[in-house]
Amino acid sequence: MKRKVFFATLLLTAFTVTTARGEIDDSYAPIFVAKDDPSIFLLSGPITSRTPLNFQRAVGEYGSPQSLMLSSAGGDVHAGLSLALEVNRLGIDTIVEKGCYSACFFVFSAGKNRTVSGELGVHQISNKRGDLQSGQVALSDIIDVLEQFGVHNDVLVRMLRTPSDDMYVFSQDELTQLGLVSLGNQSRKKVSSAPTNKSQTNWDEKAIAFVSWHNRMWSENNSDALSRISDTYSSEVDFYGETQPRHKVMIEKVNFANRWPVRDYHFRPQPGGTKCDEFGLCTVRGEVDWYAHSPERGKTSRGTSTVIIGLTWGSNGFVINREDGRVIQRR
Repeated sequence: MKRKVFFATLLLTAFTVTTARGEIDDSYAPIFVAKDDPSIFLLSGPITSRTPLNFQRAVGEYGSPQSLMLSSAGGDVHAGLSLALEVNRLGIDTIVEKGCYSACFFVFSAGKNRTVSGELGVHQISNKRGDLQSGQVALSDIIDVLEQFGVHNDVLVRMLRTPSDDMYVFSQDELTQLGLVSLGNQSRKKVSSAPTNKSQTNWDEKAIAFVSWHNRMWSENNSDALSRISDTYSSEVDFYGETQPRHKVMIEKVNFANRWPVRDYHFRPQPGGTKCDEFGLCTVRGEVDWYAHSPERGKTSRGTSTVIIGLTWGSNGFVINREDGRVIQRR
C-alpha cells in the first residue's frame, strides 16, 4: 500500500480541538463522540464486524449526528457496506480531513454531503478465503450499494484496476469530476464512451453500431468491462423476460464475468431486423458468436445465440432497456 503511515492519531487530535477540547466518549470505538458536541462523530481506526453495531449504539445514546468524520485504512468489506447504508439512511454528512481508504470509501460515499480535504483511496477487494464464490458475492454487494449511492462507474474502474496491496488515491480534480464531493447528493455527471453522435440521423445504423460496440466492450477484461457496462443499461431493464433494476442486472453480469473471465463476443445484425422510431427508440435483432473460457476451472464454452436488444436514446447516447435471446448452437 502506498500509504503506510496512517493519520488516526492526528485526526483524533483534530477532532478533540474541533469539539472545543471536550471529553471524548470512546466506549463505542472505533466510533468516538465528543460529549460536549455529539453532532459530530468520528470513525477512527479499522472497520470491523462490530463497527456498525457500535455506531448504532452511539446513535442510540447521543442521537443521530449531523456529520461523521472518517479516519480509517478500511477493514471488513461487509461491515463497511452495512455502516454505509445506515449513514445514508440517516442522512449524515461525511468528512475526510486526513485519510479514508478501502472499505472506509463505502462509508464516505454514503454521505448526504461529502467533503474531502485529505486523501480518499480505493483498491480491489482482498479475499482471505481464496474462493471465487465469496469474492463474487462481495463484489456484487459493493456494486449494489454503490449503485444506490449513485457512485460514478469510473470510480469502479480505478477500484478494479488497483491491486489489493496498492491504493488508488483520487486527485482533487477527480473528486470533483467524478462527483465524489458534493452537496445534497447532487446527481453525478455520467460519461459514456459509447457512440453518441447526435448529428447522425440514421437511427438503424446507429443502433447496430451501439450493439456491436457493446459486445466488443463485453469482450474486454473484467475490470474494464464491468466498470463500463453499467452506464449502458437503463434504470430498469426487461432482462430475459423479467423486469429488473439496473443493479440486479449488474449482479448477473458480475457473476457471469467472474465465472467466464475470458470472453470473445461478435454481433451479426439480422438483415432488416433493426427497427427504430423517430425519437431513437429501437429494437435490434441479430446473432452473437461467442467464446468463453475459465482458466481457473479449465472450462471452455462457445456457440451462437440469437439476441434482441431494446434501446432508448438519451442525453449520453443509447441505453439498453431490453435484453433477451437464446442459445441456438453450441460448438
